[in-house]
Amino acid sequence: MASRPPATDIPRHRAPRPPRTVLACLAVALALMGPAPAARAQLAPRPATMMPPAPMLAKEFAFIQEAGVYHLFWMRHDPGAPYDSTEHDFGHAVSTDLWNWTQLDSVIPVRPGKWDNLHVWTPTIVKIGGTFYMYYTGVTSVPFPWNSYQRIGVATSTDLLNWTRYDAPVWSGDMVPWAFSDSSSFAGCQFRDAYVMPDTTAPGRLLMYYVGTPSAARDQLIVGVAQATDPFTWSDVTPLWCTDTAHYWGWCESPHVIQHDSLTYLFVTTTSGHPLAYRTAPTPYADSTLWSGTHRVYDAANDAAVSDAWFGSETLSIPGHDYFAVVNSVDFEIDIFEMVWGGPSLFTLATPAMPLGVGPRDAPARMELAPLGRARPGQGLLLRASVPAACTARVELFDVAGRRLRTLHDGPLPAGPTIVPWDGRVNGAPAGCGIYFAALTTGRERRVARVPVVW
Repeated sequence: MASRPPATDIPRHRAPRPPRTVLACLAVALALMGPAPAARAQLAPRPATMMPPAPMLAKEFAFIQEAGVYHLFWMRHDPGAPYDSTEHDFGHAVSTDLWNWTQLDSVIPVRPGKWDNLHVWTPTIVKIGGTFYMYYTGVTSVPFPWNSYQRIGVATSTDLLNWTRYDAPVWSGDMVPWAFSDSSSFAGCQFRDAYVMPDTTAPGRLLMYYVGTPSAARDQLIVGVAQATDPFTWSDVTPLWCTDTAHYWGWCESPHVIQHDSLTYLFVTTTSGHPLAYRTAPTPYADSTLWSGTHRVYDAANDAAVSDAWFGSETLSIPGHDYFAVVNSVDFEIDIFEMVWGGPSLFTLATPAMPLGVGPRDAPARMELAPLGRARPGQGLLLRASVPAACTARVELFDVAGRRLRTLHDGPLPAGPTIVPWDGRVNGAPAGCGIYFAALTTGRERRVARVPVVW
C-alpha cells in the first residue's frame, strides 16, 4: 500500500481528466476535421443537465422519481474548501421534465460526535411501502495517519424532504467475511458506495451492491453483494471477484444495477481511460463465473471524448423509459440520457424525450400554481409555480378562513417552472387533515391552488 497516497489525497473519482482548455481546443480541432468516421457518424446525444449552484460541484448521486417528480440527491463538493470541510451534506434538486431543475434545501448533514462526522457520500434510495430508505456512506474522522474510515448507514423519509437517521452504521467491513477492515490502514478504511434495490427473484428481499477491499488483495476494490429482509439488518451474499483489476476495471467504485430482457447489468466507475464499464449476468447476484466479459459505456456513447469524462453513473427505470445519468467531470454537472436497447453495444445513449410542448425553461402563457402529488398529515409536498417572465413573487399558504399560515417563497422567480417545497408544517407543528390553499402572487396577478391534506 505504500504506492498509494493517503486517503486525504485521493479524490472520489480517480480517473484522469483533461483541463477544460484542452477539451475546448480538442472540440475546435474536431470541428475543423469535418465529419466523423462512419463508426462514429451518429450525432452525439444531447443530455438533460442538472447544473449545481456555484461554487458547488456535483459528485455521486441518487436518482429517483415519485409522483411525477424527478429527484436528484447529490454529493456537494466545494472545491475551495479543505478536505475536512467539504462533502458535508447532500444537495436536493427536483424537476418535472428532467430539463428544468430547482434546488431545495440540502439534507443529511454530517454530525459532530457521530459515526458520520467527516463526510457523507454516495446516496442511494429505495422505496418500501410508503417509506423511502436512503443508504449512504458515512465517513468517520479517526486519528492520524488515516482520517476517513468508511461505513454504510441509512435514513428514512415519507416525503423525500424530511429525513430521520438510524444512529449507527448498518453495514461495514468488519461484518463482511472476505473484506479487510482496519481503521488504522488505508486499505482497511475503504468500504462504501452502496446501491440498494429490491431483489426481483425473491419478493420482500433487498440487495445491496457496494465496494470493499478484499483481505486477499489489499490493493484493490471489488464489488460485494449483501441481502436483507429487514432494511436495517444485512448479511453477505458474495464478493464479485470478476470486478478486480482485469479487463478495464482497475480500482472500481460506484456500482449500480439495471435489469432488462432477463439480464442484469452491473455498472462501475474505473480508473481506465474509459472510466465507465459494465458486465451482464442472468441473475442479480450471480457468482463471478456467470458474469460476461467487460463492456464499456464508451462504445454506446456516440461521443468518445465526452464519455471519457464521465463517472459515478446511475440508472432510473420508469414505465416506458430507462435513463442513464452520469457526473460529467468537465463541469461536475449531472447529465441525463435515455437508454435505447439493442445493437452490438447492447444499448446506446440518446437525448431524453421531453414532454410534448415543453422545452428547457419554457415559460407558460400565464401564471400557474399546482401541487405535485398528494398531501398527507405531517408530510411534505412540492408545489410548481410557473410564471411567463422573470419577476418577484410570493408563494403563501392559507387556511379555509383566509388566514396566512406560512410564506413558502418570497423573492425572485425565473421565467418558467420553479418547484417550491412545503415541509407539511404550520405554526411549527405537522399540518392536520383539512383544506388549505396555496397562493402565488406577483405585483399584478394572483393564482390560488387548493391543497387538501388527507390520509
